Amino acid sequence: MNSETINIMQVIDRITIGVDVGRVKDYSAVAIIGRSWQKDTRENLFKMYNCLDLIRPKLGTPYSEVEDIICSIWERPEVFSKKRDLIVDQTGIGDSIVQGLRSRHVRTIGIIITGGENITHPRGDQWNVPKSHLVTSLVTVSQRGRFKVDPQIADAKEFQTQLEAFGYAINKERGTVSYESMSIKVHDDLVTAASLAIWYAETQTFDHGPGGGRRPDTAPTHDPFSKD
Repeated sequence: MNSETINIMQVIDRITIGVDVGRVKDYSAVAIIGRSWQKDTRENLFKMYNCLDLIRPKLGTPYSEVEDIICSIWERPEVFSKKRDLIVDQTGIGDSIVQGLRSRHVRTIGIIITGGENITHPRGDQWNVPKSHLVTSLVTVSQRGRFKVDPQIADAKEFQTQLEAFGYAINKERGTVSYESMSIKVHDDLVTAASLAIWYAETQTFDHGPGGGRRPDTAPTHDPFSKD
């Protein structure tokens, strides 16, 4: 970690790790998101998120090695010392990763990414969440100036490229909307990993900072890659 990240770690009280499990020809990706509490101009506390690291194993990395990478991140001293959540895409091949992690006694929340608009919670450690909800959480905190990405992270530039290429497509025959990269040359693994972490941290962590917490009612549009 660089000196700026070390300083940020001093105020972070919770870390959420989002994992997108790639298919055979797709990348897997891990986003480590730190939460801290800040005050707006009215002295109201709100959640602030910093992307502390992005890990993107090489294409074709065996799933057993992906599990090893996740476990090593889970046990990092800076992660172990905080409240921590591991949120893994359980869709398709992701189910075997989730089960593998649980067999290694790593507390894992599985998210099955669905279409439509309804969120369901079939069991305590599993959620079924439309991709639109995941993406909206990431976009909202970014636009409100509550999400920052350390530009010195190795894959920060790739993450920015994926964000810029991300969008939605409408299938007029089926009347459905899909959220994905609008460029066949750009993946969306890092965006999905970050979205998983942000959605869970925003909607499913109910602990509060000193005196309680809330989001500011208004905030200007913000570039998450800026230093401000």
